[in-house]
Amino acid sequence: MLRAIRTRPRVELLGLAALSACSSDLITRGGVVIPRVTQVVLSIGSATIDPGDSLVLRVVLIDAYGDTVDRQVTWASYDTTVARVGPTGVVRALASGRANIVATREDVSDTARLAVAQHWVQVSAGGYHACGINTSGDAFCWGLNSTGQLGTGDTVNRTRPTKVLGGVQYVSVSAGSAHTCAITAAGVAYCWGSGSYGQLGVGDTLPRLTPTRVPGGLIFDSVSAGGRHTCALVGPDQTVYCWGGNVVGQVGDSTTTERPTPVPAFGSLSLASLSAGDWNYGQLGDSMSIATGVGYRPDPAPVYDQRAFAQLSAADHGYTCAVTPDGTAYCWGHNDTGQLGRGPHQLIDPTIGPVSGGLTFGMVNDGALSTCALSKADSAAYCWGGGVLGDGVTIESDAPVRVAGGLRFAGLSTGGGDFSCGRTTQGRIYCWGWNSRGEVGTGDLTPKLVPVRLAEP
Repeated sequence: MLRAIRTRPRVELLGLAALSACSSDLITRGGVVIPRVTQVVLSIGSATIDPGDSLVLRVVLIDAYGDTVDRQVTWASYDTTVARVGPTGVVRALASGRANIVATREDVSDTARLAVAQHWVQVSAGGYHACGINTSGDAFCWGLNSTGQLGTGDTVNRTRPTKVLGGVQYVSVSAGSAHTCAITAAGVAYCWGSGSYGQLGVGDTLPRLTPTRVPGGLIFDSVSAGGRHTCALVGPDQTVYCWGGNVVGQVGDSTTTERPTPVPAFGSLSLASLSAGDWNYGQLGDSMSIATGVGYRPDPAPVYDQRAFAQLSAADHGYTCAVTPDGTAYCWGHNDTGQLGRGPHQLIDPTIGPVSGGLTFGMVNDGALSTCALSKADSAAYCWGGGVLGDGVTIESDAPVRVAGGLRFAGLSTGGGDFSCGRTTQGRIYCWGWNSRGEVGTGDLTPKLVPVRLAEP
């Protein structure tokens, strides 16, 4: 009897506790008692989509009994300037950035972390860094940052795009060997990074870790950052101003005096475009080079056969390539890795010769070891020379090879550190190369032998 009396209250108490727990898992809807939703699970935990695209999020609801139930959820976006979500879970990407999309039912929720990709209008590859501009005019840089060339206020390398400090919006950017320059819509030039030769144009040879305005009140139309100097086109007349290192006459002001601020160059010439490179291994196209005893020219010299070109690119490694109006590519100068696109290899070839293969190109861009060009026929990228050509192997080629991936590019830029980047016709940036300093911008230091999409900031 004593054992029975003591046991019964315990059973009753346990029963009351169980009943209480079950009651907390129940709710009443329209007079009907149903199990409460205890888990909301979205079909996607995180995703990256492009501006203007849509994404359908699906949700699974699980009740207190572990069963899947069909009930309506409430959707919300925590940044409606980046993305909005409708009552059925359809997400519409509006602008680049990040937004959390939340589905809620009965005070239980789950979150999808959405990144809306940057839409890029330009990319420029430098020595071991690269920079791009998005549709908002914001500049981002990535890669080597030893002299502040990323404009981030420090000298820490970045393996993914990092916003340039200063809050200035730009329309174009040019990455040099170890410095960067950009231009605003009002024609104001800013430079940052190494200033050891005066290539920042700010009046001294000190580095700048953030964008610094180029003085003088000039209205710049375009800018090209080279190895140790910078050149720009100014005003409606497209006159040339250059500044920086001038030991081999690269400023073009008839001297070899270093210029820490912009000076008029090229006399009274007006140019349609320009490209700043470095040194003279025959890249001037005047059939002379250090090998022939003519190491430099402090004055502009015409390309010796007076051929007409529609676009030209000067490399930081001593060679030049250009495209004629009919799309034929020509290269001349340094050729130690086949970067002139025609065999056989020889250290210097100052004669102007066509790139082999018979392809027609809309533009060409020189790096150090390799050259890349954009096909006129289908906007595909082709590269030649040494290092990483984007075709999945690391074999030098004296002739153009098609870059893998089937991408259509609107622009290409080849860096001095054996990497290249391209902007597709959809406004996406893809890069490929050795990636030893993060210059490919994928968030790691792993070599990329084929184009890989740029990581989101």
